Amino acid sequence: MAWRAAGLPIVGNSGPRLSIFRQVQLIDGAMVALLVLAGFACLTVAFAIAGIMGAMLAFAGATDWCGLAMLRAALEPRGAILMAAQPVAAEAVRLRDATRHWQTSTRRETT
Repeated sequence: MAWRAAGLPIVGNSGPRLSIFRQVQLIDGAMVALLVLAGFACLTVAFAIAGIMGAMLAFAGATDWCGLAMLRAALEPRGAILMAAQPVAAEAVRLRDATRHWQTSTRRETT
């Protein structure tokens, strides 16, 4: 945020990101769908695993505690990158301001 507020260039995709809970829903939904398909492909244990996952989702909905969401949040690399980038962004803002100050003072002296 400080980098963007400072008007410095931003590289990368700044498109909308999916929330942690939407990511969890996508992961769980895809896993259950694949397990059901595997169950119909004569791997009957896949039905049991899909049922267990459904029970875990029901538990998460009832208790508002989701282990997969907590794991996914802990694995989120963006938080660590932002924490590491804050000192760099602050230094970049300081250097930009010092350069602007130098440029304006140099212009005053030459005119």
